[in-house]
Amino acid sequence: MSLLAVLLQDESFKFSEDHLDEIKNMLTPNSRKENSQFYHERLFALATEGVQLHTFSKGRYTLVIDGVITNIAELYEKLKEAGVTLQNSSDTEIIAQLFIENKTDFTQKIDGAFVFLLWDNEEKTLIGGVDPFGKYQLYFRESAEELIFATEKNSMYFSHYEEQLDDFAFHHYFDYKYIPEPHTFTQGIKRIPKGHFFIKEQNNPIQFFPYYDFPRSEDSGVEGTLVKGKEIFRETVHFQLALNENNGLIVRDDLADLALAHIAKQYDENLTLFSASHEENNPFARQVAEELSLEHIHVTITPQALMEELPKIMSLLEDPFTQPDIVTNYFIAKEAEGRVDSLLSSLGAEPGLGNYVEGKNILSRVGKLLRKSKETKEHFLPLFSDSMKRKLFTRFGSVDPDVLRFYEEVKGLDQRTRRQFIELNSSFPNIALQPIRKVIESQGLTLHTPFISKKLLEVVHSLPTEQRARNELSLSIVSERFSVQKVRRLTRDKVAEIPYDKWLRIDCFDWAIEFIKGSEIDDYLSKEEVLKLFYSFKEKKNVDFQIVWSILMFVLWHVVFVEKDFLNTLK
Repeated sequence: MSLLAVLLQDESFKFSEDHLDEIKNMLTPNSRKENSQFYHERLFALATEGVQLHTFSKGRYTLVIDGVITNIAELYEKLKEAGVTLQNSSDTEIIAQLFIENKTDFTQKIDGAFVFLLWDNEEKTLIGGVDPFGKYQLYFRESAEELIFATEKNSMYFSHYEEQLDDFAFHHYFDYKYIPEPHTFTQGIKRIPKGHFFIKEQNNPIQFFPYYDFPRSEDSGVEGTLVKGKEIFRETVHFQLALNENNGLIVRDDLADLALAHIAKQYDENLTLFSASHEENNPFARQVAEELSLEHIHVTITPQALMEELPKIMSLLEDPFTQPDIVTNYFIAKEAEGRVDSLLSSLGAEPGLGNYVEGKNILSRVGKLLRKSKETKEHFLPLFSDSMKRKLFTRFGSVDPDVLRFYEEVKGLDQRTRRQFIELNSSFPNIALQPIRKVIESQGLTLHTPFISKKLLEVVHSLPTEQRARNELSLSIVSERFSVQKVRRLTRDKVAEIPYDKWLRIDCFDWAIEFIKGSEIDDYLSKEEVLKLFYSFKEKKNVDFQIVWSILMFVLWHVVFVEKDFLNTLK
């Protein structure tokens, strides 16, 4: 599923047939399905099969949606109660009616994972937006002739568009370990911020408006809240499972996985559990499968497989990634392709439920960023080229205002609520949610994350802090089937972490070194210093694996997208 739209801004600008063919060819190279399309006077749009399209109000409006609206049944019933006549219950018709009734306020009423574009052919105005949690992304690039939107950044490289690194993104990638919205690694290409919609009027700049703010409410009645939370979670899982015929579930080793498996089994007897590690088995997943009488498929990841697949993974993600766990999910998706149509995941359970380990200071990261430490200057800055040092030095260690405001907005609240709010707004969607969705959907699968929803988050925030700390919601769910002793036994043996750090130090080290040596990163990083760092890492000289991995992923991204040497990386 993919969407691309081009809004013509220059009255004299027209598409040539070659230009149109080029656009069509660029849309979703991995898709095996036919493209649908619509064309109005100033808007040209393409979408792969699975993206819903609806024209209404006598042809004035055209709406296109990619993704899933999880509360669509509730919206349908409310419209019927209001006396609205609907021809069918499709997402696009329901959203269209919501727009007619509420205009842009309709965005406050929808929940799920989605992007949408709505073209007003009478006013020559384009409206669009993304879901509250940023699971889906909508990229845009603007020139004097055209304004381009796409759900995949790779679909925007037509018209001989050259990839150029965005200095701001480069700085923040190494600073925050992710790229804050609305930026991407590519100069000139940005993202619509999560929980925002935009309005683009003729001859006016694009305007952005927030429509969703995370709840920051305090305690209410505990027991009734837990019941409500379980009800919402159950409804969400049921809805998501019903969207596909064959479903799978990614299992690791924690309580949230057990809770999700228990509920999912009630609605899909043929559910398949998937797990992955560097070992031959996942005892937790195997035992859960046995307890629930479900099929279990385990994927064993090797260093050789890692080296073979990393360039492919980078080509799918479009921006560098700092968390190796993305790789784990990719291998699970590869194994699941052809077996199931969707994968459920407990991804987001920790920030969604707020069940963090006590004692972590959520502001420590910001504190480090605010300090222009001697260590940073002496040990990190030498890695950059001289030209990048001049660009970065004055602002290195500073906190971007778009990031800092999240910390300002939760001053005075308890530590758990602050951390939950900050992670859901900043690191989680960028580091985990978006890249994991991309690698799973690259295999033709749909990713469902039932722990991330507006309704559930509102319930969680009405729980007392200590209830969130004890993970009462997940415990309440699993207690329906398992005794306390059984839960303790199942979650006792943790799966060993995949030793990506050890692999990079030993098995993959020579590959990484040759990769770096053959790259053309000299404008950004000092190869000499980077190689020194890697050899120090190999010799275990107190070098952070996270930094080494982040550098390697940047090099990989540069080779694939800037040097466009993708084929050679696969050899």
